[in-house]
Amino acid sequence: MSSIAEEFVHLYQDAGSIHGTEILSRPIGLLLAAGEALIGIDSARERHLLLPVVSESVPVDRTSAGVALGPRVLVAGDAATKYVDLHCTDPSLALVFERLADDIVDRLGKNPSRPVSTCIAVLDEWRSLLGKAKSVSKETVVGLVGELTVLETLAKRDPVAALQAWRGPMGAIHDFVGAEGDIEVKTTAVERNALTVQVSGIDQLDPDSCKSLNLIVLQVSADHTAPTLDERIDYLSSLGIPKRRLIDTVAEAGYVFEAMIDINTQYSVDSIRLWQIDNEFPSIRRSDIDPGRLGSIVDLNYSISLGGVAPTASDAGVAVFLNSWEMGQ
Repeated sequence: MSSIAEEFVHLYQDAGSIHGTEILSRPIGLLLAAGEALIGIDSARERHLLLPVVSESVPVDRTSAGVALGPRVLVAGDAATKYVDLHCTDPSLALVFERLADDIVDRLGKNPSRPVSTCIAVLDEWRSLLGKAKSVSKETVVGLVGELTVLETLAKRDPVAALQAWRGPMGAIHDFVGAEGDIEVKTTAVERNALTVQVSGIDQLDPDSCKSLNLIVLQVSADHTAPTLDERIDYLSSLGIPKRRLIDTVAEAGYVFEAMIDINTQYSVDSIRLWQIDNEFPSIRRSDIDPGRLGSIVDLNYSISLGGVAPTASDAGVAVFLNSWEMGQ
């Protein structure tokens, strides 16, 4: 757990009955010009980060998903202290909020002079992430199960190189980019047609788009005994992948670590197959389209049925391929 998370655990253990607008607070070891920074919980058991201010104006900002910012005054005895209050209004984002609060505290530990400005700047940076936490889809979850499965196999050889090779979330044409070729990963849930994959863009399954191109297709099914996405991320971190970079990459792929979403994230892998893409593979490639017409095509998405296309390798054979695939660029 992060230090903020640990402090919230202690705070909840100490919590008795909280009424009305009361805030039960606890110092977190950060001293600012106006006093000690606090964490707090209110009568709804929602989390707060409270940063004391001297003269800074505190704006009201409720535009972020699940997090509000505004002024708050706490009275202790005869003394009243003004705070900038960062408030988690959505319990499903509680753990994400703790990481956001940790980020703010880390920055103020290095430069404690402007708590309000720091709070606003960090919230602006996290705004997109908070939005993603509320809009993740089943398709995103299923796709990540497949990509993290491939990443796990690669990480057992070289965790840092494996994460560097995972380039799809960062906007690359293919999910994994290597020294001698790329890998595109497609994942399908068992209740859908496992032999049909969706292709995004004219270059994604074009063999001329890289030195060599390989398509890995995973069939998965919902399984309450399978690890959650968060558990998969934790396990990948235990293999040596830098956790913060991994969490950021997963977020770029559309899933926010520790966001308590209403979508099932537990899927087991039923099969994994590999196709080495060549000019005989039934995909659309750039060379198929007249250059005079190509410039007017803005987007191209299509589906491929693989039922009649024999895979190059299946299951154990895919593991052999991944264990010899060159990750370095």
